[in-house]
Amino acid sequence: MNKLFTLLAVFLITCSMAFANQEDVSVSHRDIGNGCLSTIDIIMTERIANQDDLIIDYNYQSIKDEGITMNVYYAQAMGKAQWTPFTSMRGIYIMRSSILLPTQQWIKDGMPTHGNFWVRVVLMKPSSCSN
Repeated sequence: MNKLFTLLAVFLITCSMAFANQEDVSVSHRDIGNGCLSTIDIIMTERIANQDDLIIDYNYQSIKDEGITMNVYYAQAMGKAQWTPFTSMRGIYIMRSSILLPTQQWIKDGMPTHGNFWVRVVLMKPSSCSN
């Protein structure tokens, strides 16, 4: 019976990892010194194009007091191997519990949705990732 549960657990973990790799959005956090570096990668697909603007959960209750540093990049030719800074960050809003990314405006401005175009948002906040 324990072997069955172990096999089932391994199967479910493997399936969930495969499913997570196919998502259009990935978020990672890493403690660096006294701060937290967060990276949000979005692959622009038709699924993203068919939604409203993208809202990412990002819990940062101290935004009023601490501030944040943000950079936005895109990659289109070589996957995630070469990043170019966005020329404008207009329409991106960072709130206490989320980040709004204006994907519909980007698409209207000509951003392709064929699955080879990536957007990366890099955030650095002055507190640890667990806060």
